[in-house]
Amino acid sequence: MVVHAQSKGHGNAALYIGQSNVRRFFPHRIPAIELRLGELQIRCTLPATFWQDNPEIYDPRLGEWLKFHVFHQRPRHKPQPLYLVDMGKNAFRLQASQPAPTGEDLCDSRSSAGVAMLSNPAAHADDRAPNRSLPRPKL
Repeated sequence: MVVHAQSKGHGNAALYIGQSNVRRFFPHRIPAIELRLGELQIRCTLPATFWQDNPEIYDPRLGEWLKFHVFHQRPRHKPQPLYLVDMGKNAFRLQASQPAPTGEDLCDSRSSAGVAMLSNPAAHADDRAPNRSLPRPKL
């Protein structure tokens, strides 16, 4: 799923999940999730408002990771989209690059990975390039 980093001011940052992602990927009223940030794994508590009007995850360790990996690398720019990959059992992996689509993603029109592949023809420009064969070596 596509998520976004948000600067909350005063050096704080949070991960904005979005209402539709919360309804689809987060079982109602789970108290916390495991979040993998590269080699770091943290447990983030989810407030009751997470399922209502505040679909974001705030944790000081997550905020520090976002500041270094997202805001530090792109100062004064709109943050790049991040990808939260469901690892099962209330565990997720946060990554900056889009995960490779699975067969299910390609078939599921609701999948953000499938939609991104279908809606971004420039990403597959090499597939449309003419077939140019290399010259044969002289023997």
